[in-house]
Amino acid sequence: MGIMKRVLLVSPYPYTPTNRGMDLLTLAFENAGWETHHLIFPNVFYTVKKKKTFQTQVVELKAKKTLIPYVDSLMKRLPSWVFQWILQHHKKAVRHINFAQYDAVVLESGKPLFLQDLIPAGCQKIYRQSDSVRLVLGKNPDYIALEDKMIAQSDHVLVVKERFRDSIPQVHQDKVHLIINGFSFPANHDYPNPYPPGSKNAIYVGLTDLDAECILETCKKNPDITFHFFGAGLKRIKRQIKGLPNLMNHGFTSMAEHLPYLTHATLYVFPFQRNELMSLVGLTSKFYMAMRCQLPIVCYRMEPAEEFKNLPVDFCDSPQEFAETVFQVAQKPTPREYPLPWKKLSRESRLKEYTDFIHLL
Repeated sequence: MGIMKRVLLVSPYPYTPTNRGMDLLTLAFENAGWETHHLIFPNVFYTVKKKKTFQTQVVELKAKKTLIPYVDSLMKRLPSWVFQWILQHHKKAVRHINFAQYDAVVLESGKPLFLQDLIPAGCQKIYRQSDSVRLVLGKNPDYIALEDKMIAQSDHVLVVKERFRDSIPQVHQDKVHLIINGFSFPANHDYPNPYPPGSKNAIYVGLTDLDAECILETCKKNPDITFHFFGAGLKRIKRQIKGLPNLMNHGFTSMAEHLPYLTHATLYVFPFQRNELMSLVGLTSKFYMAMRCQLPIVCYRMEPAEEFKNLPVDFCDSPQEFAETVFQVAQKPTPREYPLPWKKLSRESRLKEYTDFIHLL
């Protein structure tokens, strides 16, 4: 019997049995017989905290607390020397991790890129680009340069969108693997209805920061609708939305906990904090899940438009329009058909793609 290979996956979020690409890649490594470690990095005041409530052989590691987080929207104009100081400050939080013990290290896009220089020669370096720093996440040229360097020096680059793949220089295309985001939906989803009979319920599930003004406007405009939020979307705006009687913050939950709410909801809402970066995110698993349930979707306008072609999503451009659209949709909610390649988007299909990739290592 050969020696078990060892992999470290670095992500800002804890490993959970969800449909996130990084979680599926972690599961694929575990299923392939690798000794699998998952590092939560960075560890800052807004880091999602979730107790492990499922069986897994994955070893979860955590960086030490970093007091000064890097927030690109606030620090995009920092001088290079200040950016480098913050970067070094973050690296100190993982001095207890021996990167040399791993056969492969996977860094997710975003702050995990701060650790790329800690990966020693001889260890396979893998970049899992959940979102492009250059196209979506970053404005600071030093932050963008970290991604460019990671792509250039990686043995493999995993991307989730064709436009992300196409943005990578041709010289690196031979190591790029396109595995799109999808969704996970149990074949048997006959869940009991958790809502009171005859009630109207809107739902959001995800990690994206949400817009306080839009939520306030929408909840007040629609007092007969209860708005259910699952995930970390309300974490930074709790004070602004405190006291809304028709808002329920369920926090970070497992899929098993929120699926009954999703399947029986009246509609799906996505009032994200609008900025240039978020408006370019495009289709994600949160959309797929709502579409699979045939829910009407009300969302702030999002690009690229071609990803939403022929999909009946109600896009809005202001909190007032959002609140009014929710009101109109909830008057006569009807199931909506979304023409998508559901089999290719399934959890099983993408888990196989990740497993096939691991066999290349």
